[in-house]
Amino acid sequence: MILLAYLGLVIFIVIFELIRDKQALIDFLSFFNVLFCLAFPLPGIFLLFSEHSNLNTSILKGTTINLNSFQVPLLIFLTYFFVVIGFHLDSAINSANRIYIKEKNSGYFVVTYALILLLISFLSIVIYSVQNGGLVNAISNASLLRSTVIETPQFSLVKRFFLLSFMGSFLISSILFNDKSKGKSIQLLIVFIFSIAISLLSFFLIATRANILRYVLTFYLVYSIRKGKHSLGVVIFFITLLAIISSYGKEIFGSLIYLSDGIDAVTDNFQNSIDANIQSESDQSNVLDEFSAPFFSIFAATNSTYELRLLSDWFYGLASFLPDRIYEAPPTVSYYNTNFLVNTDKYEIPSGFISSCLYSMSWPGLIIFSLSYGWIGRFIQQVTYNHSLEIHWMQYIYVYSALVWSDYTIYADPKILLQTHFWFFISCFFLVVLSSNLVVSDKYSIARMRSDK
Repeated sequence: MILLAYLGLVIFIVIFELIRDKQALIDFLSFFNVLFCLAFPLPGIFLLFSEHSNLNTSILKGTTINLNSFQVPLLIFLTYFFVVIGFHLDSAINSANRIYIKEKNSGYFVVTYALILLLISFLSIVIYSVQNGGLVNAISNASLLRSTVIETPQFSLVKRFFLLSFMGSFLISSILFNDKSKGKSIQLLIVFIFSIAISLLSFFLIATRANILRYVLTFYLVYSIRKGKHSLGVVIFFITLLAIISSYGKEIFGSLIYLSDGIDAVTDNFQNSIDANIQSESDQSNVLDEFSAPFFSIFAATNSTYELRLLSDWFYGLASFLPDRIYEAPPTVSYYNTNFLVNTDKYEIPSGFISSCLYSMSWPGLIIFSLSYGWIGRFIQQVTYNHSLEIHWMQYIYVYSALVWSDYTIYADPKILLQTHFWFFISCFFLVVLSSNLVVSDKYSIARMRSDK
């Protein structure tokens, strides 16, 4: 019965995504639908189909799951439908239509701003590399730092500025590949290639697959939205690239630990990692560990005893930017979720959207946060969509905002959200403030409203 419920929800989401009206080829709810299925109903289906329903994975060392309980599927259904309801509230659309953004500077300002972002990113990489004994050592230590095997070096906060190169790439690309733009030149192409090079260095220094996946995906999705369709050749290329990154990214970063020993050491360790994965590819716990933390966290949230966190995690997330000597922010929801799941404080397992809502305000919180989350997504979508044809860089903001918003489905920890996307929030804020005039007025509501019903 529960298996049919999960299957029914996935089928409903797929059909709903195919038949519903969308403002663009892909919108915010499209991203949410994909990530929601991957995080919640699909892991339930996988477990129920499995002959080992009580798998003792590394995520389930201290958590008992009862797949026959109706509580978890009920929470999943409630979350999905309240997010969809919030996303389709007229108040989100009407509020967004009151906002008007008009560029007040020419394309030269955008190019200048992009160059500044690239310069800051490049200087941050140089400072960080010097601090770690050179670029090779910095890349070698990246995976160890992320795994907390070695201590974080002094002045590591410059890492927050590495990914400003992303915004630099997006802005240069918005001019370089815009059919209406007259600012194309060989110099601009060189700058764009330079921005890609800096971004690649950032990937290796931060050592996480998610960043490069978002970076590549943004370019493809902007291209698709502009064309109004998916190109089969481009789709195959990007799917292949994304599959390689998803499948082998962890092994690549792990092998770079041996970069200081030479390229041969890197390739040998990479091959050994691939061979080890091939031998254990039938190990279902590896699949569960990789994709199912939000699903398992629901059992932790419903079976554990804790005080409701209310909105404290948003405060702690903002406070995490302060130096520890000024204010040492308390642990956020991921810390407690990890303790409930595996009883350790050596690493953190993100709670996922549903568990985060339960930890905050229990079942009423789930409904309130789901409605609010859907409303915010539609509001941001409407604002960026309204200006996507008039402002050449807004399509990149539209796509990446959708990625950031939908990311919260998986992580649902304000600290992770704010720290991971710090570069996007700060660069986007100054881009809008310095290059545009923002007006909030009812007189734009009718003039700027577009059909989306």
